[in-house]
Amino acid sequence: MLFAFALRIGRCLVVTHMDKDSVMYIGVGKKLAHDGIKTAFERNPRIPPLYIFTIACGEYMGIDGETAGRAVSVLAGTLLTLAGFMVGWSLFKNANLALISAFLIAVHPFLIVISEDVMRDSLFDTLIAFSLAFALMGSEKGKFWQWGLSGLFAGLATLTRSEGSVMILAIPIWIIVDLFVKRSEFKKTLFKFIPSFFFALLIFCLCTFPVEYILKGTASKWMVFDTRIFGYLKSVAGIEKNKK
Repeated sequence: MLFAFALRIGRCLVVTHMDKDSVMYIGVGKKLAHDGIKTAFERNPRIPPLYIFTIACGEYMGIDGETAGRAVSVLAGTLLTLAGFMVGWSLFKNANLALISAFLIAVHPFLIVISEDVMRDSLFDTLIAFSLAFALMGSEKGKFWQWGLSGLFAGLATLTRSEGSVMILAIPIWIIVDLFVKRSEFKKTLFKFIPSFFFALLIFCLCTFPVEYILKGTASKWMVFDTRIFGYLKSVAGIEKNKK
């Protein structure tokens, strides 16, 4: 993790330019910090709020929005190595293979690049990775708190990018596949996973829907389940239908 942190800090020191979207995020964050939530999201009403809130918190505490945004991206990119280790351990049950997984994340050029930029990608990837890691742990040990953390991180990922909601939809698909594979243990598997999923879903909802409610009446049009996702699915289904 220290090695990953050093690589990402080094990237910040040699790159000074920003993407146009980065400028937009900083602008929205500054407006949120100084003018309040009512009109902060006028520039981009559909943007999820979490990354913007972190920039606004930096501004409110006297830290420049760009510095705050980069700090969040670097920290998230560093923690991604820990999430990768947890996923690797859950899959391989081997410390060396888990360390290799973490090392590959630490040195991957693309992950270093996004960990420097004032963009949501680094934070989103880390939150999704932790959600996956705790779901894998929960599927093995059946601990409610692990499934709860999976739902929490999925919720935080959704507050970062709308695609995060797909994670909470993927869990029941995973359960169905597991039930099919373990048909001989159907009842045991069913009673093991169903309560766990609903607990993860409850934590996910408690993390996301109150934020959507708070943003009602402001310029934000963000929703937990973005209606555009269903539009994309319909488009894909339409394409497949036309091919046939």
